[in-house]
Amino acid sequence: MNQFNISILAVFMLIAFMFAGCGSSPDVVNKEASTSAIRDAQEVGATEIPSATR
Repeated sequence: MNQFNISILAVFMLIAFMFAGCGSSPDVVNKEASTSAIRDAQEVGATEIPSATR
C-alpha cells in the first residue's frame, strides 16, 4: 500500500508541475493582426487624421 501512495503522490506532483508550467508561460499576442491593421489604416490615409496619430 505504501508503494501505491507514492505513485499517487508522484502523479499528483507531475500534474501540478504541468499546470504551473503552463500558467507561467507568456501571453500569446497576435502581433501580425495589429501590424496589419496599422498598415491598412495608413494606406487609406488615417495618418492625416489628428486623433489617429496618438
